[in-house]
Amino acid sequence: MSLRKASFPDSPAPDGIERHPGLHLWKPQFRALNENRGYLWALVYTDHLKTISDQADQMKESDDLDLELASTQDKLGELRNKFAAMRS
Repeated sequence: MSLRKASFPDSPAPDGIERHPGLHLWKPQFRALNENRGYLWALVYTDHLKTISDQADQMKESDDLDLELASTQDKLGELRNKFAAMRS
């Protein structure tokens, strides 16, 4: 497997790709990963990435439930309005 070196913010961006303004904050991390390739597969690092991924999944599930709740509340409000209009 071939690993590419991470590009730094001061290297030119490929055509059509804009650099994120905060990318310079990651420059030391890119350098550390380029210098310590074996660390990418270290158990502590992969466990950390799995934790981040799991938490992102939980956050997405929570957001989806919040959106579903808001939609259900809107529908309930509409039904109450219809019911009130029918009774008057």
